Amino acid sequence: MLLALALGLSTTISSAKVIKIGSISDEPTRESKRLRDFARYLAVELADRDVEAVDVVIAPSTHSMAQMLRDGRVDFYIDGAYPTAIVTRATGSRPVLRRWRSDGPDHRSVLFVRASSSIRTLPDLRGATIALEGRFSTASYFLPKAAVAGAGLEIREIEGVPPDDVVAYRFSGDDRNTLLWVLRGKTQAGAMSLSDYERLSQRKRDELRVLHTSQPVDRSLISHRRQLDDATVDDVKRILLNMHQTYVGQIVLSNFEGTTKFEEFLGGTTSLMTTMRGVGRGLSDELGF
Repeated sequence: MLLALALGLSTTISSAKVIKIGSISDEPTRESKRLRDFARYLAVELADRDVEAVDVVIAPSTHSMAQMLRDGRVDFYIDGAYPTAIVTRATGSRPVLRRWRSDGPDHRSVLFVRASSSIRTLPDLRGATIALEGRFSTASYFLPKAAVAGAGLEIREIEGVPPDDVVAYRFSGDDRNTLLWVLRGKTQAGAMSLSDYERLSQRKRDELRVLHTSQPVDRSLISHRRQLDDATVDDVKRILLNMHQTYVGQIVLSNFEGTTKFEEFLGGTTSLMTTMRGVGRGLSDELGF
């Protein structure tokens, strides 16, 4: 009730400016719902800063998000390290905060196979198919794809049976499908974040074997468009950095995929690009840098 009352105050705000928070998804309704309370919290906290509302804007691709940032249709962008790096490269947007969950601010990916599989190393994946969640996922697309490419293997999206010298991938849509596809033999391997893998039941994990664990990258970053005024950036940063210290803020954070807090992303653009170049050495064309 307290959360509903607190966030409900956003409907009474009447002033001049609307701030837009952007994300990328091919399920815009679901993604908007995920960010709804987060945006409402910001609107309430910014009420004394001439902010009328905080809107959520969902783009279907990194290209669309980059255009929205250039045009001023999005002010702040929240996403994983991989899509953020692409958008930052394209627009000059500036990553300023990173998001923590209970297991920290970093993200690892695991590639896994059935426990009985004859696949023991990454080169053994030639002629096999990997289930990946979706094209914009850092842990369930970019990191496992980069690991395969980094091992000197050709990897590409193929719906049918791949050639013997190629590693194929198919999009499952979510981690649940990835798990089912591997266990039922629809694909020979799958990938998800290490934290999600560790949340599987012990019985499920006993049926699987981890083939590869990636290097850590930042789980989720908040960046802002290059032209955004410093006062707005500073106001939003201050609110988010202190969010975990308020009761309502803690509830909103917890409901936002178990977030525990935000902290300054001190490395900025240079740190992000250096990290992504390092883990994505075999995918420079896809990264665009």
